[in-house]
Amino acid sequence: MKLDLKLDISRAKSSAVTAEHGITPAELKEIAPRVVDAHNAMMDDRKAGTYGFWDLHEDEAMRKECAATAEEFRAQGIENLVVLGIGGSALGITALKTALLPPYFNLGTKRSRKGAPRLFVMDNIDPITFKEMMRVCPPKKTLYNIISKSGGTAETL
Repeated sequence: MKLDLKLDISRAKSSAVTAEHGITPAELKEIAPRVVDAHNAMMDDRKAGTYGFWDLHEDEAMRKECAATAEEFRAQGIENLVVLGIGGSALGITALKTALLPPYFNLGTKRSRKGAPRLFVMDNIDPITFKEMMRVCPPKKTLYNIISKSGGTAETL
C-alpha cells in the first residue's frame, strides 16, 4: 500500500492567523536548516532500519497477520479494546484514534463500527476511572493491550 502523507502548515502561518499567533516567513527561513537536518537524520534512521515502523504499512505479511488476529478476537466475542499506558505509551494510539475514527465511534452500534471493538485508552491510574472502565468493559468481552517502555509503570502493574 502506497502511503502519501503531506504536512499542511498553512493554518499555522502568520498569513492565516497573524504574526502574533502564527509562524512568519522569516521564522520559517530561520528554522529551515534545522528542519532539513532533522529530516535527513530521520531518513538515515529509516535506511539503517533503526526503527521498525517506517515501512510497516508496506508489510503485507504483517497486515495479513494482524487481520487474522483481529478476526480471531472478533470470533471470541471481543467487544472492547482497552489500551493501558501513560505518556507516550498512550499518545500514539490516542493520535491514531483521533485521526482515523469518528469522534463518537464508541457510541456507534457494532454494525456501524463494522464489527470493530470499541476503543478505550486508559492513561491514568485513578481507581474510580478504572472501576468505571471495568463496568463498561467487562473482562470476558474485553481485550487489554498493556504498553509500557519500562514495564514498571503503575498502570501496567
